[in-house]
Amino acid sequence: MMIRKLFPIIFLIVISCSNKIISLKSDCDFPESNLVPGGHITVISKNYQENFQGIQCLNSNKTFTLVYPIPLELKNQRINVSKSVFTIQEKKFRESRITIEDQNFIKISPESRKRIREEQVILNSKYAVNSDQINLDWPMIQPVSGYITSRFGLRRFINGLSRNRHLGLDIANNEGTKIIAPLNGRVIFKGNLFYKGKNIILDHGNGFLSSYSHLNEIFVEEKEYLEKGQLMGTVGSSGRVTGPHLHFEVFIGGKRVDPEGLINELQSLDY
Repeated sequence: MMIRKLFPIIFLIVISCSNKIISLKSDCDFPESNLVPGGHITVISKNYQENFQGIQCLNSNKTFTLVYPIPLELKNQRINVSKSVFTIQEKKFRESRITIEDQNFIKISPESRKRIREEQVILNSKYAVNSDQINLDWPMIQPVSGYITSRFGLRRFINGLSRNRHLGLDIANNEGTKIIAPLNGRVIFKGNLFYKGKNIILDHGNGFLSSYSHLNEIFVEEKEYLEKGQLMGTVGSSGRVTGPHLHFEVFIGGKRVDPEGLINELQSLDY
């Protein structure tokens, strides 16, 4: 009897030595696969996968949930995950052409370029965080109400020049509109950035992160644990923006993926 009682504990210790794996308190109920560029693949495996480039967590029945980020710029329409082959569907992305009149965000000064580089180093270190799993309490809810103005993967042109693809979901609403945590998580970054403005990053555990930009007010502190639905801040127009909105990003294993594939019943107000 004593050996049987000790086995789960020994099993967890062995697994956690090789990677950040979780306790048996809850299962990893990630949404089903979203098989498009910028989406994700969710698959159940009986075995732990060495060098897996995504989220990997342990379920109470001792299976593993693997969540793999699908690259936005695909080189191959077929992806292998845990001995299974997934065919990625083609997806057409819209274009967005906007004008920004504030020249401080167009003609970047040497001082601002230095600030941007320093901020990016900090952000990259946060995006690489891979901590133990948190009880997420799925499904993910929408962090703010509003109008969906820019979707993930959008091809952007600013003042007529081609820019990087849009790697988040923009939800516009009046300044001061409440922003809530879509899942349980811990605040691992709070700051005021050149491009993103007032920004929060939440760690949901096991390489799953979310980011919230252009806020007006922030009501949480770094290291604070948040429950799903807890107030984090309000919509604003800080950073490089054309109007008040929330720029919402999701990371799986350090790679950005489309938040729409994870949110339960995403809603947009009518214009």
